[in-house]
Amino acid sequence: MDLGVEIIDVDDVMEDNDAEVSVTDDVDDVMEDNDAEVSVTLERDKFDTFASVAKAIYDAGCSDLDIKGGLIRQKNDTGQMIIEMDMNDVIGDIDLSLVNLKQKVQILKTFDLDGAGDVKNTDMSLTLRATEYQFGDSLSKVIFMKSVKSFLNNPHISDDEYKKLIKYTDDNKLMDVEIGDYMSRRIKNVCDSFESDMLRCDLNDGKANFSIATLNNMLRSDVLSEVDVNGEWKEQYFRVKALPFFMNWGSDMTMSVYRVRKDTVLCKFDFGLMKAKIPVSVFCQAKIDKDVEGDEEIEL
Repeated sequence: MDLGVEIIDVDDVMEDNDAEVSVTDDVDDVMEDNDAEVSVTLERDKFDTFASVAKAIYDAGCSDLDIKGGLIRQKNDTGQMIIEMDMNDVIGDIDLSLVNLKQKVQILKTFDLDGAGDVKNTDMSLTLRATEYQFGDSLSKVIFMKSVKSFLNNPHISDDEYKKLIKYTDDNKLMDVEIGDYMSRRIKNVCDSFESDMLRCDLNDGKANFSIATLNNMLRSDVLSEVDVNGEWKEQYFRVKALPFFMNWGSDMTMSVYRVRKDTVLCKFDFGLMKAKIPVSVFCQAKIDKDVEGDEEIEL
C-alpha cells in the first residue's frame, strides 16, 4: 500500500536547493513561483517542538494538520472543537499540510537523536516543494507527498469563517476558571482512569462545580468547586469536552465560559503548549440543560 512517504539516506541523494530561507523570512515572498523550492532550517529544539505540537493536535482528535501562514486553526474530526495556535516562532510563515497525522507523528519520532552518539550538526531542514515536503537532518531524510486540500478532514479555518463561527463578548461571560498545571494534569489522569473525555459543570446559586464521571456514573470525581458564576442559575448544567487537558503540557490554563445563546455556552481554554512557549486557544460549545438525558456537546 502506498502511504505517500519515502525515507532516504542523505548520502544517497544530494540535491541543490533553488532557494533557502530562515524561519524569520516570509516564505510567501520566496515561493511566488509554484516550482520554487524553499528550505527552512530548524534548530533541533524547534523541530522537537513542532513534532510535539503535531502529537498534541493528534491527541485532540484531529486526523490531519493544516498550517496556513504559520497559523494552526482547525476543527477536530467531530467538528465539536476548534484549535488555534501560532507556530510562526517555530517554523516561520509557511503553509504545511500533513494527512494521516498518526502516521506522520510516528515518522517524525525517527529523528530522535537518543543513542545517536556524537552528532555534530543537529539542525533539521524542512524543504517545501510543489508536490512534496521533506524533513531531514545530517543522517537521513523523509519525504511526504502533498495531498489534495479537498481531502483534508481538518482544513484551515479562514479569518472570515472564524469570525462567523466564534462570537463572544465580555458582556456575556459567565466565569473565568484558573486551573494550575498540576490540577490540569490531575483532570487528565482522572479522565484516563474513568475512560471519559467529558467535564461536567453544575450551575446552582451563583456557583459552578466541575466533575468527571464514568459512563455508568458509578465513579465520580469532583475536580473544581465553588467557582463564582455571573447570573442566576438553578440546578442547571452543561458538559464540555475535556480534550484541552490532554493537550496541555506544562502550563497553567484559563477556562472562560460565555453564554452565547439562551441554552448554549462557549468554553474558551487558553494555555501554553511546551511549557508555555506556544500560546494555544481551544473553543468548545455545550448545551445548557436540566435533564440527566440529552446533554451533549455541540458542533461549532
